[in-house]
Amino acid sequence: RMIKKTGAKYIQRALCPWPPTIKEEQRYPQMKAVMDELHEFDEDIIFEACIFEIVSATVNDIPIPAFVFEAFGLQPEERNFSLDAMLFDYDLFRNQWGSGAHVPDITKKEAQMFFYYRACRLIDAGFEALHLGQTGLIGKFDVANRWWSEVIYRIRDYAAKHARRHYVVLNSHWSMHNFVGTDGRTLQDFNAYPCRAFACADETDHEVSEDNPQ
Repeated sequence: RMIKKTGAKYIQRALCPWPPTIKEEQRYPQMKAVMDELHEFDEDIIFEACIFEIVSATVNDIPIPAFVFEAFGLQPEERNFSLDAMLFDYDLFRNQWGSGAHVPDITKKEAQMFFYYRACRLIDAGFEALHLGQTGLIGKFDVANRWWSEVIYRIRDYAAKHARRHYVVLNSHWSMHNFVGTDGRTLQDFNAYPCRAFACADETDHEVSEDNPQ
């Protein structure tokens, strides 16, 4: 009702799991049904999903489809994603977001495959925009954005073939100052950072009402 009444065109962070789980993916049909309904009302609305800078042991429950191996020139095999294979060396950024919640390293092939996999699944679910979180943190050792380039170009290529309108809008926050690809073009369409709202210094807790918000 809110989207229809306000005329919103870009629904940011419509899906923002932290961290990703197989249960999240089970919600995709339900999310797509909502998006389909709203697209009947206004076909121009863009819904954004998030692929944040966090992975945990839950990724070990997610099988890797053959098309992901093939996209990276690898022979398909029957296995799940491996958390250990997508983390930084020397315990860097381990438990960054609490016990068992780590930052993935985009220079690791497993992390590249995981970002690509999630992007493709979200595009298939009907999302036309993706927020990639703290790309600078994930790409701490990604010299000249080589690996981010490979992942993002693959994502855009998949969207060109499979997305609802054959494109995907990409953004992130805390990116490198020159977040450009190996071909010299920018890797994201815009930079986005969440608004952090705080109460005024002299504010006191009170019951919220229409004319007296917190």
